[in-house]
Amino acid sequence: MEAITNAADTVVTFMGKVFEIMTGNGYTATLLAVSLIAVGVSVFAMIRNAAR
Repeated sequence: MEAITNAADTVVTFMGKVFEIMTGNGYTATLLAVSLIAVGVSVFAMIRNAAR
């Protein structure tokens, strides 16, 4: 069980470093923002269509 916990901590640390690098660069931060906006719009559309 400890190995799984350590692996999860390693993955979270790695993803945190990747996120810091991406937001530190203007171009990659813009690409990240555009992709998050696209995901948000698609989720909103799915929720709106499910309410009909």
